[in-house]
Amino acid sequence: MPAKLCGMLWPAPVTVQKKCAVRKLEMAGKSENDKQILIVRLDTHDVVFAHTIESKPTPDSKMRWEYYYRANAQGDLALALKATFRYAITDVDNEVLQKVTCETYGETAGDDGKMLAITPGVKAQFETEKKFWLKQEKSLNKQAHDAGP
Repeated sequence: MPAKLCGMLWPAPVTVQKKCAVRKLEMAGKSENDKQILIVRLDTHDVVFAHTIESKPTPDSKMRWEYYYRANAQGDLALALKATFRYAITDVDNEVLQKVTCETYGETAGDDGKMLAITPGVKAQFETEKKFWLKQEKSLNKQAHDAGP
């Protein structure tokens, strides 16, 4: 995981964080431009639910929204991060990053010290992502049980 993203998901104001090792599981979302990702940090076993959505509003532009929800040990929302990326697409189909905006929700300040309070809407989005992954786990357990020893 890139150091910047790691530092935003796991704020550590005193030390500079390097890249953190993670394991990812990606699943297709509701459309072809929609992905849901389960991220587990290998050293702490922290769980992050991520969701990315892409759109191409015009032939020469692209937008991507990324949502990250880090759960605490009790399974509650500890931190949420929303990032929006705007790209220009050149005549040779290269993507050129034009603008990035981020919002972080939680109790501990991130890289820039601007942390917003967790709103009911952010909490509801977290619960939706959590339910999706719990349903996947239940489905996998059922398949394993049905396959037998």
